[in-house]
Amino acid sequence: MEKELQKSLSRGMDVIEPFLKGFGDFVTPYMTKLVSWGDPVTVIITLFILFSPIALMYICFTRIAFVKLSQMSVKGKNILYVIAHPDDEAMFFQPSILEFLSQGNKLYLLCLSNGNFEGLGREREKELEKSCARLGFTEPPTIIDDPELQDGMDVKWAPGLIADYVVKHCKQRESLDGESAKIDIIVTFDEGGVSGHPNHIAIFEGISHLMKHKLLADIEIFTLTTVMLFRKYIAIADVNFIFADEWQAFRLNFIEAYMTLAEHATQLVWFRKLFIVFSRYTYVNSFTRYISTDKARSQREADLDQGVEESGARTKKQKKVNID
Repeated sequence: MEKELQKSLSRGMDVIEPFLKGFGDFVTPYMTKLVSWGDPVTVIITLFILFSPIALMYICFTRIAFVKLSQMSVKGKNILYVIAHPDDEAMFFQPSILEFLSQGNKLYLLCLSNGNFEGLGREREKELEKSCARLGFTEPPTIIDDPELQDGMDVKWAPGLIADYVVKHCKQRESLDGESAKIDIIVTFDEGGVSGHPNHIAIFEGISHLMKHKLLADIEIFTLTTVMLFRKYIAIADVNFIFADEWQAFRLNFIEAYMTLAEHATQLVWFRKLFIVFSRYTYVNSFTRYISTDKARSQREADLDQGVEESGARTKKQKKVNID
């Protein structure tokens, strides 16, 4: 697969290069006549155009370094990604997946449909397995194929059914492998669904149902922030617009991100190729962090037992869900 992609890119460059050379040969004489390098305004504008990208990248990397130093780390956790379709993990969640893995966490994935919208469900299941293996998930994904949870913009997913599948998955894992296999964190979409897809939004509603009815105890939820259209397609430059109260994860290697998306061969159409290059979700994931009331309470009690009087100062920095 990688060799084929590299050959495709190489062929593409062979086609584009003559056009670029011809365009340069055509434009250069006119630019030489038009621009006077003795004009200080021209020199300033030229230098600005040349150095602006360098300055922007410096600002971005500085911002990333500051955020990573100042935010909490997540280590030694069992983390469950709950997604709607095969390829969601590759299009939207790659930065956080790699960040969590680098901190020694165990990652699992529950996909609530097999993406059978075009009758390619079985193929897409295999593609998701390859993608998860490439990303480094702890085990192959769990894929649901329920008649009431089919891929589609017009298909209404019931929040209660979604919550039931998530709870069943978590409890089954714990019953088979013991307390050490308990899921500590669930990662999923927020109320905007990132792309506005109703199946994505339904998962947020299902997780909200789970939290409201206390179906899982001692659990944290990370929801991926949906941003406005302007921010969505400015790639890594969006790090300058992130908020301090969100948990952030970063990734800078868009080529590897593209190769992961390429595991979903049936979905690798032109607009997804552009998406993986220009989307901020290729480079940065921003999360709102929700903590169940029970978990927040047990943490405070543990802090008091250790004589830590400032425990409230830490928890105030985190958004909490009141599920009373």
